[in-house]
Parts: sequence; structure tokens; C-alpha cells
Amino acid sequence: MTWNANRRFMARWKQEREETHKFAVQSFFDPTDFLRTLQHWILFYVEDGKTRKSVLRQHQRIAIDKIVVRCEDAAKKRGLVWHTQGSGKTSTLLTAARLILEEKKRFKNATVILVVDRIELEGQLKGWVEKLLGEMQQQDIPVRRANSRAEVQELLKADTRGLILSMINKFEGIDKDANPRSNIYVFMDEAHRSVAKISAPT
Repeated sequence: MTWNANRRFMARWKQEREETHKFAVQSFFDPTDFLRTLQHWILFYVEDGKTRKSVLRQHQRIAIDKIVVRCEDAAKKRGLVWHTQGSGKTSTLLTAARLILEEKKRFKNATVILVVDRIELEGQLKGWVEKLLGEMQQQDIPVRRANSRAEVQELLKADTRGLILSMINKFEGIDKDANPRSNIYVFMDEAHRSVAKISAPT
């Protein structure tokens, strides 16, 4: 994380409330961070027939940056992002997946498997998710929805690149040697519902 980003999240406990708000506004319009906001952190989607706009919050941006850095570190094999209910877990994971898959040279044309625990992956951001998946395909990033456990296994054996969406029950029991490539990243939404024990990040 850059010095500016670190400075933005420093504790401002000695400041008065008005000073804290002023600092937050100045930090938001820091040139580097503001350009990143315009490029990556604004979500557009359709709800009730109207186009809506949502800006990712600070905790989502921090999580996304940490996910991308963790995936780039070959020595790290796992990580845990703790989000509360309604904090935008799915949009955090999908935005991180998009950034990784867009940087084909940096991540060597990677594969991201997004494992979810429910059919309605999109939830309240269904329109944004469909738009995002469409944009990824336009950028020559394949998007596959696995309809069975056998299909997940087959996609891995076929060395599929891009994004693979899978329900947790379809991902269960997959052969760990289905694909030995090191740049396959598994993002699990709502991990606490399907994983009995999770080790602390290494």
C-alpha cells in the first residue's frame, strides 16, 4: 500500500470531528486514489428499471488491494477477509477477480474460481454482476458457470482460463491434482457457512 494510502487510514483520534471530516474529504480526493476510484471502485447496475451507481467503501478497497497482493505472492497459500452482513462481500470478491484477470501479464493469464453457497449469487447487485461479467467477456476474459461437479472438474482439466462460477456443492470433492498450475485462485463467498475450520492467514 502506498504512503498516501497509509496516511489516509491513520488514526486521527486527537482531531476534532470537523477536522476528521475535512481530512477524510481531502484524502478521498488524493489524485492517485481518486483516479483509482473512477477506474475501479464505481459500480453501475440496474435496479427497478433505473440505473444505479454505488461507490465501493474503504473496507472493500482495502480488502481488494490485499487480495490482489496476496494472490501475487507465491509463498502465500491462503487468506481470510472478514466482512459483516451487508458489507458487500460478493462485490469485493468479484472486483478483486476482475482486477486479477484483467492483468493477464502480471498474473500469467490466471484462473479465478468463485465458489458461492447460493444460487442467487448476485443478490441486490444482480444487474451490476451481469454487467461486470459481460464487460469481462468483451475484454476476452472467459466466464464459465459450472452446472455440475463433473463440469468443474472438466474445466480444470482443460486448463480453462478466466472466471469460473461454482456452487459450493459442485466444487466439493474436486481432485486436488486436477490442474497443477500455480495461478489458480479460489475465492469462497460466505466461507463460514461451508468451511468448518479456517486457519489464520499465513
